[in-house]
Amino acid sequence: SSDRYKDNGFQRTMTVLQRLIPVSDQSAWHDAISEVETWPAHSHWYNKAISTTTENDIFLYYFRAETGAVAVAPICRRWFGDNADIYTPYGNGGFARSGYFNGFWPAHRNFMMDEGIVCANISLNQYSPALELFPPASVEFLKPVFVVDTTKSMEDLWRSFGRNNRRHLKNWRATASAEFIEDHEQLVDVFLRLYPDFSERLGVKQRHRLDCDTLRLLLENPENAKLIGVRDIGGEISLVRCFLYTETNADAFLEASTPDGRGHSRAVYWRAYEWAHDFGIKRLNLSGGISAGDSLEFFKKDLGGHRHSLYRTRLIYDPDRYNRLCIQTGNSAALLSGAFFPPYHQLETGEADA
Repeated sequence: SSDRYKDNGFQRTMTVLQRLIPVSDQSAWHDAISEVETWPAHSHWYNKAISTTTENDIFLYYFRAETGAVAVAPICRRWFGDNADIYTPYGNGGFARSGYFNGFWPAHRNFMMDEGIVCANISLNQYSPALELFPPASVEFLKPVFVVDTTKSMEDLWRSFGRNNRRHLKNWRATASAEFIEDHEQLVDVFLRLYPDFSERLGVKQRHRLDCDTLRLLLENPENAKLIGVRDIGGEISLVRCFLYTETNADAFLEASTPDGRGHSRAVYWRAYEWAHDFGIKRLNLSGGISAGDSLEFFKKDLGGHRHSLYRTRLIYDPDRYNRLCIQTGNSAALLSGAFFPPYHQLETGEADA
């Protein structure tokens, strides 16, 4: 498509290709993401699995500029009456891009308006957030996240692991009361058994949990998921952590454990560093806490990752329709810090949908 727009008072023409590739088109999805370095949540297999959890349609947004620059982002489209908005599916997706962009936002906005999309709530990629693509006023910082460079030598990774963590791991090894287990098929079954009670204990709301069928689709293929478990001296597997990965990048995805099993977390993270280093993976994204400044954030920080930032962008493509919907539902149209977006899209209970 050819998009004509005004930039700083000058009329310019930029020829771009933009598409919404449905999750049903596996071949086109693979071709699109092959042009950029991506993370597990950009992949087709991941989004195909996630699509079994949601009633909303999942697409890959694809943008290619005349300069050869490419941007991709998984998006989920939902409806409020006859009005559509988009958001980031569950996971660490966001925009992945390569090359030099000029005029992305006007072209992107025009395309989305033509597709009938009112607005977007997009989490930006945790490692490379592509902030330059969006209006600064639309971007909000959410929390710190931590990414480990697993190309470093094991000696350097050990030094960055933190004194307290090193001491804990030495003691864990010395007790000989637990051992790693990496039998993939067995760990999938244990994870699925432990996950519901684990989520309940942590207070994870039901709408934020993945169902058993989706989890099995995400975990069952060892070419996409690495599972590391710990078996206690009594023979019980008390913790399983899942790491999703591509050829270059991995995410610490989900954990499931018994109440006593969480004490093995440091040892499992260190085993994951060894695996990623040996497997040739460049980066392991630990993510961050549940919210900025909580105890989980400090635990992740001490594991030795480099600090990055998680942002979201709240994009209004059609201001007239957006404002009208906010007025109709009695909500403020302002971009309030920390508030659910879009504000007019609420559950019947009055609780914001995630």
